[in-house]
Amino acid sequence: NLIRICFEKILRTVLKNLGADLSSIELINMSLKAADKELIGQSDLIVFAGGGLFGINYMHYYDYMEEITRMADESGVPVVLSSMGVNNMGATPENEHLLSEMLARKCFYAVSVRENPDLFRRYAEGCDYEIVQVCDPAVWSEYIYHSHLSKISRPSGRTVVGINAVRGGLFGDNGKPWKLGDEMKYMNGMKTLLEQRGGEDAFCTNGR
Repeated sequence: NLIRICFEKILRTVLKNLGADLSSIELINMSLKAADKELIGQSDLIVFAGGGLFGINYMHYYDYMEEITRMADESGVPVVLSSMGVNNMGATPENEHLLSEMLARKCFYAVSVRENPDLFRRYAEGCDYEIVQVCDPAVWSEYIYHSHLSKISRPSGRTVVGINAVRGGLFGDNGKPWKLGDEMKYMNGMKTLLEQRGGEDAFCTNGR
């Protein structure tokens, strides 16, 4: 949600700066896991707004991207991948060709990535669009949420560091043999180090 909100704010700002009439532009959010063929066919442009969606892994994002881009290709609707991250833990020599086949579709208009640009270029070898590296949309959170952040009181002269509490089991899913107790010990260790150095901590989460 954070990436989506930041991307949408950035997109509206860019369109406004380019002189576009925002009242004539409709941005519709479509669930990645529920492709709407009718909506795709009626769209002028489809944008994947960032995050670790690209690759072959246990979260099956490839399956959803493949379905959406196939529908877009059939309908002649251009597709943009914006600040894509790579989640490719399940890639093997036997299935990596699926990523290349997807990126070779005529619907792809532009691609920007937040990491591993060389890997994307390898998968998209022979395609006629440029692949550039940009930052994650969430990097702009401070500016997008400025009015909210300005209301938070901070002790004078002290540093507040946010510690992201991810969902239980995330480390295990990504090949790190940690259980929930290990994750809690790790976060508590960071909290202790900050307190020992006179800093302040604030636990936060970007998911559920």
